[in-house]
Amino acid sequence: MPDPDSAPAELGPGARDFGHVASAPSGNVRRLLDLSTGHLPRADRDRLERVRETDNASPPASCLAGPYGWLFSVATDLVPELWGHSAALPAILARARALGCDYVLLDSDGPVDEVLPFVARQSG
Repeated sequence: MPDPDSAPAELGPGARDFGHVASAPSGNVRRLLDLSTGHLPRADRDRLERVRETDNASPPASCLAGPYGWLFSVATDLVPELWGHSAALPAILARARALGCDYVLLDSDGPVDEVLPFVARQSG
C-alpha cells in the first residue's frame, strides 16, 4: 500500500496520495443526482416546504429538507395519495434510477438536467 504521506512527483510537494481509498468496498459509495429545485413546479416546492415546516412524517420517499432544497432517497415507490398528482417528482426519481443514483439533491443552486422539464422560479 502506498504511503499517503509521500506524494508521487506528478502531484507536487505537499500533496497526499489517496489512491488506496479507491479500493473501498462499492457498498460504501453512493451516487447522487444533483439538480436545480427548478425541476419541481411551484406547487411541489410549496408542498415540500410545508412538510419541512410542520415536521410532517409523510414526505415523498425518504426526504431530508434543508434551507436551500431537499435530499431524496431514490425510492422505488411514492405514496400515491400524497404525490400521485405530481408528474415532476416521479420523473426526477425515475431519471435518478436510470442513472444508477441512490439519492437526488434538489438544490436552489443546482444544475439543470436538459432531459427533465424545468420550471422557471416564480417570485412570491
